[in-house]
Amino acid sequence: MAEVIWAVSLGGQVFELELHSTAREGVWDLELSGTGAGSGRTPVSLRHVHGSKYLISLGNRTAPIFLNRCDEGYHTVLYGHDFTAAVEEARLFNLKQEMAARKGTDGPVEVTAPMPGLVLTVEVAVDDRVEEGDGLLVVESMKMENEVRSPSAGIVKAIAVEQGQTVDRGAVMMKIVPAEDS
Repeated sequence: MAEVIWAVSLGGQVFELELHSTAREGVWDLELSGTGAGSGRTPVSLRHVHGSKYLISLGNRTAPIFLNRCDEGYHTVLYGHDFTAAVEEARLFNLKQEMAARKGTDGPVEVTAPMPGLVLTVEVAVDDRVEEGDGLLVVESMKMENEVRSPSAGIVKAIAVEQGQTVDRGAVMMKIVPAEDS
């Protein structure tokens, strides 16, 4: 199992990157998935040389790579090509994507589970008025508590989960309607 799954945005494409430690120190198995990604695992090692210079080994090939942290993520030079990759935990990336997709809706909003997990608490009741950003419930996933917040202002019209229930990613947990539609 991967220690952390990362979302890497590069050139308009998003990849999920899983790193699996191996018995050899500094050597990781890499699994890449997403748009345009190959499948399977490739042995990868990254060794620091000096400053921003590293050596990256992929299979039988080794190349110098320069990595510098920047506001957008990581600026990288590999084989003379410059690129910047945004890197963040996939769990947080997926949560942000779901919240952004819900923003700007004028009608009822279905609040869905951003990840599979266990509902720890439900913080609202049917007919409660909520504002955008108010906490609705807490879902535990991978031993982390994640507060699900309201994507818009309105009135809670339905709650489809209860404390102690397990949910799959994308499961509808709650429905919120604009106050004028209630």
